[in-house]
Amino acid sequence: MACMTLQVQDASLLAQYEQLLTAEEHSHMMAAATPELRKERLLARVLVRTTLSRYCGNNVVPQSLNFSRNHAGKPRLAWDTDAAEADLHGVQFNLSHTASLLGCAVTAGQHVGLDVELSNRHTRGNPLRLARRRFSAAELASLEERAEGEERAQHFVRLWTLKEAYVKAVGRAWPSESLINQKQQYGSK
Repeated sequence: MACMTLQVQDASLLAQYEQLLTAEEHSHMMAAATPELRKERLLARVLVRTTLSRYCGNNVVPQSLNFSRNHAGKPRLAWDTDAAEADLHGVQFNLSHTASLLGCAVTAGQHVGLDVELSNRHTRGNPLRLARRRFSAAELASLEERAEGEERAQHFVRLWTLKEAYVKAVGRAWPSESLINQKQQYGSK
């Protein structure tokens, strides 16, 4: 897994990064409403391209990578040559970002999903209200076991992040089944 902070300020470095983008990626970046969002889009694409390039080996430069989407809309590598595809068949990746952090996970032959959140992330309002609509009975019970306040809010974010990563890995709808073992508590109590 590779991570990058969104705190890059060096204008010349950001300009170099722009050279790694395709015309479509550059247009998407420039369409962002704010400079912060433009930088986030730039750094996200650069992280994916440079991470996959390193994963693929010395002969693959970041600019040469092509992408497509599967039936569920999940991005994937699209190879121009049979030789490259044969060498790296099954490479999967996933990108996640939050306020000041980007993460990219890469696997070979396995589904991968990644969701990153800041450790101090808080939900707006009562997390139980959303959990009642989106979590399984076991997940809701594990949340209700926590004391109201910080402990419950942190556990909610851990469960939500787990489910988001799962959805991104398998490329299907939000799971109604529990992703935690009822006998094993997820995170600390």
